[in-house]
Amino acid sequence: MKTKPRSSVPKAPRMASRRSALGSSPRRNGSAPARPRLLLPEHASGPKEKTVLFRVFFPTARQVHLAGSFNEWNPERSPMKSVGPGDWEVALVLPPGRYEYRFVVDAEWMDDPLAGRFVANPFGGINAVLDVR
Repeated sequence: MKTKPRSSVPKAPRMASRRSALGSSPRRNGSAPARPRLLLPEHASGPKEKTVLFRVFFPTARQVHLAGSFNEWNPERSPMKSVGPGDWEVALVLPPGRYEYRFVVDAEWMDDPLAGRFVANPFGGINAVLDVR
């Protein structure tokens, strides 16, 4: 009996099909499609983040920052840019939720004059409230 000559290139090992940890299997000829796989919460599509534009008018300001619950009340994390005489703005990407914030104008904490809602803060002042949906 004759044997076939062997190729000098080794064959790649054959991969066995695996079932996922959640029980779905690969699609086979003539079978139904695999069941959808469940995703871990960090991979699931959930509430989408939104870009929120903060804009304020402080005509005599030299520097304006935004501080709030979204940046651990650290004004240095959200400096605002001058976009015209007295106009300042910054855009932040925020997940849905309720946030409190204030402006810091030339190192002085200020209210948002256009905010629709306010809550008292522990320092005797008020914080503006923003709901991102």
